[in-house]
Amino acid sequence: MTESIPHDVGALATPDLLAWSLELAAELAARLTAPAFPDDLPRFPQGPQQDRSAEWGLYADDGTGHVEEEADCAGEAGVRRGVLPEITTAVERLSRTLDASQTALAGHIDRIFEMPDLRREVLGIPPGKSAFRHAQDYLREHLHIDRREAKRRVERAGNIMPTRTVDQTQTVPPRLPVLAESVQHAGMDASAADLIATTLNTARREAALADAPPELVDEQLLAGERLLVANAQDVDPETLSKICGHWRQRFDALVNPDGREPSEAELNAAQGLFYRGRKRGHLNGLHRWEILAADEQHEILQTVAAAASTRGPPAPSAWPPGQRTPPPLAPIQRLLIQTPPS
Repeated sequence: MTESIPHDVGALATPDLLAWSLELAAELAARLTAPAFPDDLPRFPQGPQQDRSAEWGLYADDGTGHVEEEADCAGEAGVRRGVLPEITTAVERLSRTLDASQTALAGHIDRIFEMPDLRREVLGIPPGKSAFRHAQDYLREHLHIDRREAKRRVERAGNIMPTRTVDQTQTVPPRLPVLAESVQHAGMDASAADLIATTLNTARREAALADAPPELVDEQLLAGERLLVANAQDVDPETLSKICGHWRQRFDALVNPDGREPSEAELNAAQGLFYRGRKRGHLNGLHRWEILAADEQHEILQTVAAAASTRGPPAPSAWPPGQRTPPPLAPIQRLLIQTPPS
C-alpha cells in the first residue's frame, strides 16, 4: 500500500484496517528477524556512578511497554526509547491483542453455527448436513490449526465474550467479566486466561453439587476472579497455577467446609485400570499401572492375587521328565508373588 495511514483508524472499514495491520506486522517481522537488528538498539547507561544490579531488567518496563527516560548521576542522557526490553514487551502485548481477536472470531463463529440461516448468509454454509460438525471443525479445517487449539478458542470465547439473547435484542454480559476485560486489554497470556476460567468454572460446578449457598458462592467466585486476574498480571502461568490451587483450597473451606461425599456416578466414572508410563532412574524399564476399584472389585483382585502368590513352584513329582530344577514361574505369577496383597 502506497498511501499513508489515516489518522482516524476508527473510520477505516474492517478489510482496510486488516490490510494496514498485515502490512505493518510484516514490516515489523522483517525488522525483528534481521540478524543485525540488535546492533542498532539503544544502550542502557553504564558507569561507576550507577549500580543497576538490583533492578536490571525490571526498571526499564513500567508495565505498559514504555520505558521512561532517566538521567544518571553524571547528568548524561537517560535511557532512550526503543531498548530491547521495551520492544519485547510491546511485541508480547501485540501478540496478546491478536489472541483476543482470534478468540472473539471463534466465539462469533460458534454462535453463528447454531443459527442455520445466519450461517448460510455469513459463512456460506448451507443449512442441514455439512462438512463441519461444529465451529471447532470449521476452525480446524479453515485455519489449519490443531483441534485442541480450536477447542480452546471456542471455550475461551464462551467465558469472556458477551452473548445475545435468543431473540437477538439484548446483550448478556460475559460469564467472567473481570477476566474478559483483562484479556481484551492484553493483560495476560491466553494460557493464563484458560487456567483462571477452568479454576473458577470447576469451583462453581462442584459448589453446586455440594448445595452450597448460591449467594456465598457468587461472592467468593467474584472475589476469586479479581484476585486471580490481578496475580496473572505479575506472574507466569506456572506460578499462577499454584496460586489457583491455593485459592481453590480456601474456596472449598468456605463454601463446603465438611466436604462432599462423591456420588455413585462419580465413583463409577473413576474406576478403571490406568497405565502411568515407564519408570525412570534406577528403575528404568519397569512399567507402572494403577487400579482404582470398588470394594467388591478389590475383593476379587485380592483373591486372585492371593491364590497366585501362595502357589509356589510345583513339587518335584510334578516336574517334567528329566527336569532337575524347578520350572520358572509365569511372568504374571512372579509379579504377584513379589507384590502380595495386604
